[in-house]
Parts: sequence; C-alpha cells; structure tokens
Amino acid sequence: MVTIAPYAYFVERIVGNTLDVQTLIPPDMNLHIYEPSPKSVEMHTRANVWFQIGEPFEKKITQSLLEKNPKLKTVNLQAGLDVLTEEDAIELSPCVGHHHTGADLHTWLSPKLALKQAQHISQTLIALFPEYREEYQKNFNNLALDLQTLDRDIEKILSPFKGNALLVSHSAFGYFCRDYGLIQLSVECEGKEPRPRDIQQILEKTKIYPVQCVLLQKGFNNRGATQIGEKLQLPIYLVDPYARDYLKNMRQIAGNIAK
Repeated sequence: MVTIAPYAYFVERIVGNTLDVQTLIPPDMNLHIYEPSPKSVEMHTRANVWFQIGEPFEKKITQSLLEKNPKLKTVNLQAGLDVLTEEDAIELSPCVGHHHTGADLHTWLSPKLALKQAQHISQTLIALFPEYREEYQKNFNNLALDLQTLDRDIEKILSPFKGNALLVSHSAFGYFCRDYGLIQLSVECEGKEPRPRDIQQILEKTKIYPVQCVLLQKGFNNRGATQIGEKLQLPIYLVDPYARDYLKNMRQIAGNIAK
C-alpha cells in the first residue's frame, strides 16, 4: 500500500506480479486537504505494508488500520533524506514569514531522492518477502538504472536554464529546483489566492529571476498563478506531480519547462 500513485509505480516495478499494490489517494485529489472516508480506509485493512510520505493524516489512518490489522508495517519514506523545510524550498511565496517550517514532503519530484526511496522500498519488501529476494533485487536494479538515466536526461534538458525561475501555483517543486539549479516562486499560501501586494512582490521578483514558465497543478487554486502568467505573457502548463507513470511524467514536466 502507498499513499500516492508515483510510489505505486516504484513498488510495481519492484514486485512485478507477485503482490497487489493499492494506492490510498485517488487521482486528481488535493493531497493536502483530502480526508479518506471510512469506506475507503476499510479497503486497505489487509495491507502488509504501507509506504508513507509524512502527511499528517497518515497517523490517524494508521491507528484505524492497526486496530483491524495489528501486523501492518508502516515505512516512512522521508527517513534518512536531506529534506527541505517549506520555507527553504521557495524563493518567494505569500506564506514566507508565516513560520511554516514543516518539512517539504514532495521528495519524489527529485529523481535522486526517488532512487533512495525506491531502494528503501526494495529493502523493506525483500525483508518481508525473502522468497522473492532475487526477483525484487533484479527489478530494483532495473528501476535504479531508469531513475539514474532520468536524472541525467533532465539535467541535460534543463542545464541551459540554470538560475531561471518557475512560477508555480503550489510549491511542490523545491527538490526538483534544487536538483537542477532552478528557483521556485510560489503564488499560493494555504490554498488562498494571492493578495494584490503578494502579486506585486512576485512581479518584482520576476525582474531578478528570468521566469521560464508557469506550472499549474491539478486540484489546486490556479487563478493567481494564471493571472500573473498572463500578465507576463509566460507559457502556462497544467502538470500533475501525482501522476502514476513517473518516468514519463517527469520527462514531460522537464520538457515543458525547456520549451
């Protein structure tokens, strides 16, 4: 069991047809405000292991699942990673200064960190199902090669744009920007539209950093980012960081930025 679809892709690549992989959060849902219904939680009571990403709601659901399945193993995929705080991840946002210093949980959007998480997943599954050790190790090795190639490809695609900014409707791209030398300018704060003074701050920041494009996100308030993007006549793209086909999706995001 995983919380979001990109990790389902990693698990499926490792386990092949040996296990059934379930995803808690449905497609196109805002992870940060989604509250699973008791019925949807009930569907996951037979899971052997849950690979988690550190969202607060996971703790509550874990308690509910453990009552019905005390053998459920939970694995924090943020453990051991060089994580950013929410404020470290963005150059400018209406939220900066609001003392929101929790961890930025969007680690899978860094192929480098995704590789470490995939290794964590592989090691956990081999420990739980040693009869599949050889198969899981082989499958992980193939996945690792794909993730390393992805990282190199994105580096090559985006290297001409280092120092440029991404204007985003939701601050999901801190690790991606850190990996590839970009600057994240976020428009939203807690899902609210930016105030006129926030928009002015962002417009001033765009005079310092050349803005490559605007990235809107499914399930989030995109109005402010769209407004600023249109004012600056920037390319605007709707992206889905939670898409299941991780390799294809990451290449598509990088390709849009480079257009």
